[in-house]
Amino acid sequence: MKKLLTVMILALCLCVAFAAADGRSVVGHWEGTEGRTNGMTLPLSAVGIVFEVDFAEDGTYTMNATYDGEELHTSGTWSQSGSSVTISGNATCEWEGDNLIFTTGSSAFVMVRTGEAAPAPVTAPVADTGSLAGTWTLTRLEYEGMSLDPAAFGMGSTIVLREDGTVTLTIVNDGETQTSTSTWRQNGSTVIMDNVTATLEDGEMHIESQGLVMVYERDEAPAADSRGTDDVTGMWVMTRGEVAGMSMDAATLGMYSTIMLNEDGTCTLATTQEGKTDTYDGTWTRDGDTIVLGGVTATLEGGEMRIEISGVTLVYERSGN
Repeated sequence: MKKLLTVMILALCLCVAFAAADGRSVVGHWEGTEGRTNGMTLPLSAVGIVFEVDFAEDGTYTMNATYDGEELHTSGTWSQSGSSVTISGNATCEWEGDNLIFTTGSSAFVMVRTGEAAPAPVTAPVADTGSLAGTWTLTRLEYEGMSLDPAAFGMGSTIVLREDGTVTLTIVNDGETQTSTSTWRQNGSTVIMDNVTATLEDGEMHIESQGLVMVYERDEAPAADSRGTDDVTGMWVMTRGEVAGMSMDAATLGMYSTIMLNEDGTCTLATTQEGKTDTYDGTWTRDGDTIVLGGVTATLEGGEMRIEISGVTLVYERSGN
């Protein structure tokens, strides 16, 4: 029984969607009192399990659980539309009298509202949201007092915060790239991105998970080239690849790639190969005939943009020219 309840706690702490039965506000502090599974009901206190959720009026939530002496914490945002309350996952919530029943699979928690939501921490004022917009790059990892280089673990990451309230998170791990786009907002020194919460500290952005802190620093604004950017901004499409003196078109290579250079210094690099698309959102700078996009360097030559990777040169042409 305890093992089943433990699995249920993990599922709830990592889940995304809750559906409430009648649209009543869930704002407040809720505590788990009972666990139900396989037809049995057992007080959580009897097995040393503590499960608490705070739904705050500002649309944020915190979830804390303790089991087998281990603590699990998660936080993010929630929204309520009629009878539905959405945070991060796949559980359902229904009213049973004045209590909430959180269900996952064949198991459920009985939750009792015990008071108002815990007040949000008072934080020092920071600059307006627009001042945070830009590309933030993962520069180090902190764990148990150690400072680690992400590159040593084959890891890289960027967060692109836009003034329109959208955000793109890119993570590279062992050569595989994962990209997600959602929304973000600022609450004091906290930046909330769907189910990811970051803290601003001394000009850095910190994301903590299970004792590991990922530290991001904002890239410097791209320096203006004396010749301007009108001749390079816009969409670039890969037309061919060159290797060992041979030239092959994109279709022969089985690869499709585009680069979008925006006037505001942001860029998007998208590559599709074998049905899989990888996307990088970041910033770009120009130094003469050299274009730097994150960790990729391109050369302008004869109206073409050329990127060399492991002996293969990818050739891009500007769309519309």
